[in-house]
Amino acid sequence: MSYIRMSIDVAEDFHKTIKIHAALGSETIREYVIEAVKLRLQGERELNATTIKTLQKSDKGEELNHYNNLNEMYHKLGL
Repeated sequence: MSYIRMSIDVAEDFHKTIKIHAALGSETIREYVIEAVKLRLQGERELNATTIKTLQKSDKGEELNHYNNLNEMYHKLGL
C-alpha cells in the first residue's frame, strides 16, 4: 500500500485537543485522525430504500440470477 501526505491547518487549541485524545488512547495523531475519518465515512454509508429492498429480496432468494460458469454470466450480462 502506498501513502500520500495530507496537510491541513487547524487552530492551535484544536491541535492540542486532538493530541490529548490521541495520547489518551495510546495512538499517534495520525492513527487518531484516520480512525475518526473512517468512522465518519462509515456513518455516511447508509443504505437507501431501494438497496434495503434489494438486499431483503436477496436474503429470501428472490430475483437472483444463476449462471453455470463465468462465460455464461458475461454473455447474459452483455459483457
